[in-house]
Amino acid sequence: MSAWLTEVNWPKPNLAEFHLKLAAAAAARLADPVELVDAQRRELRRRLGEAQRALPAEPDGSTAALLLEGVALRLQADLRWLEACERVWSKVVDESEDA
Repeated sequence: MSAWLTEVNWPKPNLAEFHLKLAAAAAARLADPVELVDAQRRELRRRLGEAQRALPAEPDGSTAALLLEGVALRLQADLRWLEACERVWSKVVDESEDA
């Protein structure tokens, strides 16, 4: 179960599965969901950096540049979604600690 919780499965995330991981981690007190979000964020930032570093090596208008731009945009969107996850799960964690 621990390996499943910490698995980084981007760049094609299954958002429902990731949300399930957060819920399972919180319910069973196996891990802090906010820490799981942080781990995913670090991995996505690493991958985004790789894509951004590779992009200047490709000619403007090339298919490779277009694909790298798509990867970067997708990773940026996933990072924004993780910010939303952190906001929600931070509140959930705070409420469970107050109970």
